[in-house]
Amino acid sequence: HEERKQEAVYRGPATTTGYADVIPQQEQRDIARTASYLAEAWRKKKLPVYTGENEGEGGISFSNMRRKWEAFCLQEWVSHESPAAVRAFVAACIDDELVAFIQDEQYNHLKVAPDLRSYYKNFYHYALRYLGTNHQDKSVVTSLIQQILTEKQNGKKLSDFFKVTNERLRELEYCTVDRHSQLHPVHIAFSLQACLGEPFAGWWYDACKEMGGSDQISSFEDLRTVMRNLQRKAHALKQQRPYGYNSDGHFIGLNHQGQVYFAGNTNDGHL
Repeated sequence: HEERKQEAVYRGPATTTGYADVIPQQEQRDIARTASYLAEAWRKKKLPVYTGENEGEGGISFSNMRRKWEAFCLQEWVSHESPAAVRAFVAACIDDELVAFIQDEQYNHLKVAPDLRSYYKNFYHYALRYLGTNHQDKSVVTSLIQQILTEKQNGKKLSDFFKVTNERLRELEYCTVDRHSQLHPVHIAFSLQACLGEPFAGWWYDACKEMGGSDQISSFEDLRTVMRNLQRKAHALKQQRPYGYNSDGHFIGLNHQGQVYFAGNTNDGHL
């Protein structure tokens, strides 16, 4: 029984150990005051409390709630994994009924020790895992993945196409509760190359090759590095749209050498 109990404990991220992990009594009082302040400041934003309902039904989505909360903590100069922030998150962001379920279940997954800093960090990630697994609208994730993998650049500027792509990647990061449930960056790298027009698809291949090849793309940040490299090259060469599109994003066509037909328009030849 003891062995099974230990296996059930959610280890979470790396934690602080030893004396530094223990929260002194005075600091616990300070944490309680800070948590109350953060919770009240969040409530003043008048955002919906997360209930597990679809955002379209008047609620706030899991990813939206998580993204806004972590951005709020950043504005308040506090780590979203700190004891005060975690206490405020539970008090202000989540429906009381969901909080009760999470707190009841935590004993099966966590070492519950409110006097340890590591407990709050582990509890935060456990709460996200619980909410993301049991209450998130899976259609949101499916739609994001489909958009990332299949939407073509067509006549859009490279900067505009990558801006939308990056927003979707960030949304996907907030939808997923651990790395194992994320869409692997390698799949995204190959799909983005296929979605880009020329010359950008070729540039993407070259940029990935410089990093060891598309199959070496191992993180979303790697994808962003490739996107930044392409945008710098596009800016330097004044090439903003794929071959065959004019400055308004309309397809004009290519001649037999693969160059753009300008069809009598008066632009300067830069797309």
